[in-house]
Amino acid sequence: MEKKVKQALDNYEAASRAVMDAVQQAYPIGLRMEVKLGGHNIFIEVTAHSSSWWHQPAEIIGVNVSTGKLRRFHPSQIR
Repeated sequence: MEKKVKQALDNYEAASRAVMDAVQQAYPIGLRMEVKLGGHNIFIEVTAHSSSWWHQPAEIIGVNVSTGKLRRFHPSQIR
């Protein structure tokens, strides 16, 4: 693999892992928050975070406090 390509891929992985760490620290498991999903504001309790640095590293996983339904969302959807 060409050196520039390898360096770029290494940088991409490092940045994605930094995003994962930041999201996990900002929105810890057990935190309850209001999230806008599907045009509705609902209350979610965080149950997990993305475990994949290469696919949606900022994804947060939680349950709707009212219905118990599992939801996946991005930090930009938090109110």
